[in-house]
Amino acid sequence: MMMHKGSGRDKITKTLTDIVKAVLAQPTALPCFYAINLSRLPQVSVDHVDVSAILHELVALWREVQSIAELRSETEELRCTVRQSDCLLQIEPWSSA
Repeated sequence: MMMHKGSGRDKITKTLTDIVKAVLAQPTALPCFYAINLSRLPQVSVDHVDVSAILHELVALWREVQSIAELRSETEELRCTVRQSDCLLQIEPWSSA
């Protein structure tokens, strides 16, 4: 941050203006690095793995699988209901009054 010359209210105003600009400014895009050949990367040992992050991902995956299983059972119930209604329509056709 630039140091403003002078003293008093003008210096404080310029400094506060610079601080607000720095806080509200859009962050610059950081470069993204990746390996083209993954075999050149060193292997990661268990000591350097964040187990809590893996557990968080595992719990999220488990919840997603559970919701898919619930959707599958709801779908099967709807299919049974449609089959039953089709059978009822074939047995008792609507009569016109």
